[in-house]
Amino acid sequence: MDGWITLHRKIIEWEWYDDVNTFRVFTHILLNANYKDNPWHGINVKRSEWISSNEKIAIALKLGIQQVRTSLNKLKSTGSITVKTTNKYSIYTVVKYNDYQLSPEEYNRLCNEQNDNQVTIKQQTTNNQVTTTNKDNKDNKDNKDNKESLSPKLEISEDGIKFSKWFKKLLPETQKINETDLKNWSKTYDELIRIDKRTKDEIKAVCIWARNDEFWKDNFLSAVKLRNKNKDKVMYFDIFLQKMNNGQSNEPKYKSGAEAMKEREEYERKLNEQQ
Repeated sequence: MDGWITLHRKIIEWEWYDDVNTFRVFTHILLNANYKDNPWHGINVKRSEWISSNEKIAIALKLGIQQVRTSLNKLKSTGSITVKTTNKYSIYTVVKYNDYQLSPEEYNRLCNEQNDNQVTIKQQTTNNQVTTTNKDNKDNKDNKDNKESLSPKLEISEDGIKFSKWFKKLLPETQKINETDLKNWSKTYDELIRIDKRTKDEIKAVCIWARNDEFWKDNFLSAVKLRNKNKDKVMYFDIFLQKMNNGQSNEPKYKSGAEAMKEREEYERKLNEQQ
């Protein structure tokens, strides 16, 4: 099998990275998934999909069938994959496939941009070498101004602003909150979505759990904490998520699929009614 995938170093912070079987099952599906749409036996197998079976995965990875099922359930519960099963085969889909496999067009575009940047940098270096000291000083100032103008700060998203207002409602009315707090919460939310690849529902569920936990309700008063790390370099978001899914609280354990979504919405509705 030809081709490749990309794995960012960020994957070492993935919640299933230390689960050997689950990581192997996910990587196996990722490596076998279609990088483009392909017809098979009269059906169109789309990009990010792979047709196989639990039994074949177990044989390929030398795992027991129950081990494979357990790992698949974990991956499905966190939205890493979806599985559609028929009486003949299963279709495994990598949910965020584009994070691991660029399309040929996107790959060519990035290569062209890199080549253009290299040419530009080389030309700038040559120009700098033949200028006088005074001109160098002026050019350096101009270059600095240009870089600042070409590197605008990322704007806070509308969803981020909505999240900060929503999170404020979870806190006690006596909690002092200023505009800087709201801005930092919005920024944290955007980074959880953009960098950590978390979902909106997942973030809200974790916040609700932590604010209702007997210990964390007094120690989780800022959304910024979600991306902070403990002494073991583990994000508190992942700590909360694991405790929530393990049911380490009086609150109901969130399940995967439609049932989990229904429970989360009902729980959030009740919480809002108490505000």
